Amino acid sequence: MAKPKGEAGRSDREALDALGDRISSARDRLNPKRESRHEKYNTLSIAWRMVLELVIGVVIGGSIGYALDWAMGTIPLLLIIFGAFGFAGGIKAMLASARSIERNAEAAKGDGLG
Repeated sequence: MAKPKGEAGRSDREALDALGDRISSARDRLNPKRESRHEKYNTLSIAWRMVLELVIGVVIGGSIGYALDWAMGTIPLLLIIFGAFGFAGGIKAMLASARSIERNAEAAKGDGLG
């Protein structure tokens, strides 16, 4: 006796899905995922972003210090002080970026994407 059309279609679909899952898992075991060029460049862009945050903080702090020193005639006292503040601000921005990147990576890992 033949199965009704709906039941036969459903069991065939389930069998094909199961076969597709088995093929995917076998492919993953045979060819482990490698780091793609996109991921490598993404890591490089993160590193440059952190370096730029530090450099920009020092340049802005130093510029403010130099301008105040020039206006007050106290060169290089405020340049050094504001340069140090800029350095501290750059480090703080770098750490905030690192925490943000780490949270995003953990969220992607939790979603099964990473």
